[in-house]
Amino acid sequence: MSVSGAVRSASQKVALRFERVRVSGMSKLRVVVAAVAASGLLQIWSPHAASAEEIIWLGNRTEDSASLVYGIPNSDYGKIAFSCEAGEDDLVFILEHEPINPVDGVEVEVFLSAGGVEISIPTTGTRYLLDDNFQLEGRTKLDSRLRKILEADGELIVTVEDGTLEIPLEGAKEAAKHLFETCSPNG
Repeated sequence: MSVSGAVRSASQKVALRFERVRVSGMSKLRVVVAAVAASGLLQIWSPHAASAEEIIWLGNRTEDSASLVYGIPNSDYGKIAFSCEAGEDDLVFILEHEPINPVDGVEVEVFLSAGGVEISIPTTGTRYLLDDNFQLEGRTKLDSRLRKILEADGELIVTVEDGTLEIPLEGAKEAAKHLFETCSPNG
C-alpha cells in the first residue's frame, strides 16, 4: 500500500471512530472528525513510514472541515482529536480516557499544557460499548493559546482529575497545518 493510501486508510478509520450524532434537548449536534483529502496528506506525512503500532499526529482536511488526531495509522485508534467546520474557531475536542467516575454524562475538566501555556476544556463523558472505551468530549476555541500548545516542542501534558498523560508533540505542528488554515477565521 502506498504512503498516501496508508494515511488515507488510517485517517478514515480514525474519523469513523469519532463520528457520532448527539441529541441535546430538541437540537442535534453532529460532530464529524474530517475524512481525508488525499491531495494534502503527502505534505504532512513524515518522511519515514510509521510502524503499525506507532502513534503519530494525523492531519486531515475536507472541503468543509478539518481535524487533527493523535492515533495509530491503519487502525481505528485515536487517543486525542480536534475537529472543526471551515471558518469556525470553535473546535470539538475528544480524549479517550476513563475518568474516576466513568458514567455517561459525567463532567470533567481537561487541562492541556505545553510551551509554557495551559488551557482548560470542560468535557462530558460517554461510554461507547461497541469499542469498550470512554471518551471525554468538549468544545474549545482555536485561539493563540491552543495554537502555541500545538506548535510547541516537547510534550503535550494532558491532565484529567488525578492523572497526567504526556503526548509527544513531534509532528503535531505540521499535522495541525490544515486545522489552523481551515478552522480559524482570522488565519
